[in-house]
Amino acid sequence: MSLIGKSSVIKKKISYLSIITLMLFLMFFINSTLITTNLDRIDSIKSKTTIDNQPQIANSESILFQGTELFLNINDTGTLYNLNQEITVSNQEEENLTYYLDDAHSWEVSKIQTIISDIQDSREWVNNSNFFDIDDSFRIYQAFQNDDPPPPPTHNYSADLLNDPATPANVHSTFTENGAIAMRLHFSRIEIETRWDLLYIYDGNNVLQFSFTGIATDFTTPWIAADTLKITINSDGTVQRHGYDIDYYEFYNESTNYFDFNNSWGYNSVTPTNNFGPGEADNSSAMYVTLVGDPFRDIDDDMGASYSEDDFSEIYQNITIPRGAVSDAYISFDYYAEYAMDSNENYIYCEINNKRVYSKGLGDIVDAGRRIWYSTGKIYMDLWINTSSIFGNIQNNNDFNISVGIMSGASIDYFGFEDRYQQIFWFDNISLGLTTKANSSQNDINLTINGENLIEGNQWGNSNKNFTGIWNINPVTLAVQTNSPSLSFNLDTVLYGFHETTTRVGQTTQEGVSYQIYENGSVYWEFTHNFYMPSQYTDFEFIISKPTNWRFLSVLDPTLQSILFEGGNIGDQYIKINKTSAVFPGWWTFQATSPNFINLTTTKMFKQGQWVGNSFITGESTRIRTQINFSNEIPPNLILTNANLTIYDPTGS
Repeated sequence: MSLIGKSSVIKKKISYLSIITLMLFLMFFINSTLITTNLDRIDSIKSKTTIDNQPQIANSESILFQGTELFLNINDTGTLYNLNQEITVSNQEEENLTYYLDDAHSWEVSKIQTIISDIQDSREWVNNSNFFDIDDSFRIYQAFQNDDPPPPPTHNYSADLLNDPATPANVHSTFTENGAIAMRLHFSRIEIETRWDLLYIYDGNNVLQFSFTGIATDFTTPWIAADTLKITINSDGTVQRHGYDIDYYEFYNESTNYFDFNNSWGYNSVTPTNNFGPGEADNSSAMYVTLVGDPFRDIDDDMGASYSEDDFSEIYQNITIPRGAVSDAYISFDYYAEYAMDSNENYIYCEINNKRVYSKGLGDIVDAGRRIWYSTGKIYMDLWINTSSIFGNIQNNNDFNISVGIMSGASIDYFGFEDRYQQIFWFDNISLGLTTKANSSQNDINLTINGENLIEGNQWGNSNKNFTGIWNINPVTLAVQTNSPSLSFNLDTVLYGFHETTTRVGQTTQEGVSYQIYENGSVYWEFTHNFYMPSQYTDFEFIISKPTNWRFLSVLDPTLQSILFEGGNIGDQYIKINKTSAVFPGWWTFQATSPNFINLTTTKMFKQGQWVGNSFITGESTRIRTQINFSNEIPPNLILTNANLTIYDPTGS
């Protein structure tokens, strides 16, 4: 390292001047490479130092030189916690979450941490729940009437007729439409002795599908899933009525969209009737099911109908649910009683995984009125008849079944009840709503924040995402989006705030650090930091970049208490006040010392051709030289130093 010196010719009328000392102190003007704002690096700091006493400066030592130098950089940090936020978002619009930083005091945010738990997806899982509008049916106009030989026909049906269609003579009319998948008949007039006689309609397999007793005009039968229909009559030996006149029949075939329901719905029954299908009831598209009783005549010739316990007819749908555990659920559906007997032994029902969750007696429905649409409304899981083990601990891609239908609750023979021969119900808007655990990355969830995918956790419903950058404008906004129709989750948001500032001289606004050099060669530094703590933040810390040859002697908080600190030793590039110690806002005071690399034994004057002494008198001229110490204390990266020359006259001036 080269020598650094200063010379001066002094010509004063003073008898004796004495050079007391020549001091050199290092001025490190800290560049950006010595400043760190990396919070991870700060957290890795392990060493801690505490100095309980003030710098030990002898009272007898005088200050040779003092002044101010450039400031040191400070990075204040604090954390804004917003925990246990209950967030609800849907695919209709994004949800903007706002957080506020203290921009009035120039605080910014460098990192945002989001922790998401208990993601709950709520949606309707039934496909084609409100069914589809079916195409128009085909109509064939053709006259039919009861045929009761021998001729000439009297039109009125005969006494003691039998209804078994296996005997051709018992069949009055047959309707066949090749390719038909459903048919129904229109009676312009029908008169069958009420209660005592009965008209039967069978399909081509001689399975009873519908029975009628009474008088009506402009009457249309329900739809019957068949391509052939046969009419028979069972009569007693007393009164015989007009019989029937049919003017047309209608049908569907495969050229229509009749079978489109097969994409979503199936049918199940323990009876041979198997009559179900799509259509319209009171101008609403829906699906119907039929439960047919077994007509018979008792010993008094009264016509009754017999049902067996647990006979049922239902439509169902299998559903794959790619979700976690179910936390809540509801069912709902609309129903329309086209034919219903006033008896609560029979009932409509809804089952999930073959476990009944809802039922309603037909008697209660009839009391409210037949041929009117009703809705169950949403019936939540805590009101279900059976909730045990319906869902269990489901995981990804589990199959579930929902069914609605009619069931006979007892084996009973019914007499005198209106609509006792068949029970026909239409169902519409069948819903199974589930609230389940979900994962953010599932295609139908796709939960994102600020357009970025989240990182899945190890358990259902947990995710996280960290964002880094600089946010310095209020408010800080997180935009939440999802593909789910209704998604809720718990959110913990952590904003890592920071504030960059500089050291001050005293309790002023002047930037810098002050220093003092004493006669004994000691160099002492002092500065302050006015630490501001935004009200919503916690976990405050601050770190000050320092020259590596400084050693901090004390840190006083605003209450003048000595405080623990991290770093601050020779070789460290920082001093840190961690969250345990940074508890008070206000003026903090820091004192440090650094080596003096001038050795008085190497500081000489040139007199009489020799480098000797440290004084000269009036009239003499001299040169002064000194050098930086070559000890191991000299930082290897030292580029520039300043040497201060102080000359005192005999008066001490």
